[in-house]
Amino acid sequence: MGINRNRESVFRFKRFEVRNELAAMKVGTDGVLLGAVCPVNGYVNALDVGTGTGLIALMLAQRNQALSITAVEIDADAASEARMNVAASPWHDRITVVEGDFNKMLSDGLAGRYDIVVSNPPYFATTLKSPDSSRAMARHETGLSYDTLVNSASALLTAQGAMVFISPADREDDITMSIALRGLHVTRLISVYTKIGAKTPSRLIWFISTRPGTMCREAVYIGSPEYRELTSDFYL
Repeated sequence: MGINRNRESVFRFKRFEVRNELAAMKVGTDGVLLGAVCPVNGYVNALDVGTGTGLIALMLAQRNQALSITAVEIDADAASEARMNVAASPWHDRITVVEGDFNKMLSDGLAGRYDIVVSNPPYFATTLKSPDSSRAMARHETGLSYDTLVNSASALLTAQGAMVFISPADREDDITMSIALRGLHVTRLISVYTKIGAKTPSRLIWFISTRPGTMCREAVYIGSPEYRELTSDFYL
């Protein structure tokens, strides 16, 4: 069970399709897993930061029929592709794609608006840059660092809001510090392993709340029965 892709770079899921020709970052297991585990029950307004193709926004819309989603994307080509994917979906009336800088949303009077903020952000903290500017923006912490994500997203949350994002596993210490400095709390942390039997995780999925609570630590192995169950509503 996995992503069904045809020659035209269209990824087919059970209830929607994602065209992935313009967005710099491609559809992959990180985004699918994040969209599958992000909490949605009881929420009304969601924000998908760096939506890319719109994949995560579409997954959240499928999982909660009452959820309104703002999907923000700074890259013009990716935003255009996300709009096309949303327009072709059954949930086009509940997803709004916004081309713009996430960091400027506070100045637009959106503080305290969202119940849930989700993001699959850049994942290379390095001085090396891809020669393609769009791909460099998507893959490196050029335009959106984890610290900036936590800081800005926390101000956009409602009093009972939550934030969920994915990171490389080796960023645990500095992200934990960034979260603590802002008075936020990690309530759940999923270690993601690339395959069954892998010894060390490659990614972490963070669940962050404005309210304190006991942290639950879990593990997911790509390709395992648990992974297949988590993604069963989406993969063909």
